[in-house]
Amino acid sequence: MKLSDLVHQIRNKKLKLHEEYNKGNDGAKDAIPSSQCAKADHEVASERFDQFYLCSSSCGFPFYDVDFGSGKPVMVCDTNQTGAKNRFFLRDIRDGDAVEAVVTLDPTDMYFFQGNEELLAFASLNS
Repeated sequence: MKLSDLVHQIRNKKLKLHEEYNKGNDGAKDAIPSSQCAKADHEVASERFDQFYLCSSSCGFPFYDVDFGSGKPVMVCDTNQTGAKNRFFLRDIRDGDAVEAVVTLDPTDMYFFQGNEELLAFASLNS
């Protein structure tokens, strides 16, 4: 399958999801929850591939500079990890000198991932 075909299928699924979500909203264009978009992406990928990996990044976003009146955050985390599999999420650490990677794999793949010598030359593991 060509990448352009996969992108086309994902775009069509999202357009269909957008139409269904806004049905009965009197023409209001409400934002679709990101979980719904992720579900559409997952459906397309699972139809085409036996095994696939999701990767996203919030690097460069100034989350640690946000102050809602009680001070800047000490930690920023992703709350949507329940049941996640084959997922890589990258984010800046607080001091901005490194990137944290949250990786979820099945136990067998994680065993090999954590033992990869090339990876260990550039990363420290925090299991």
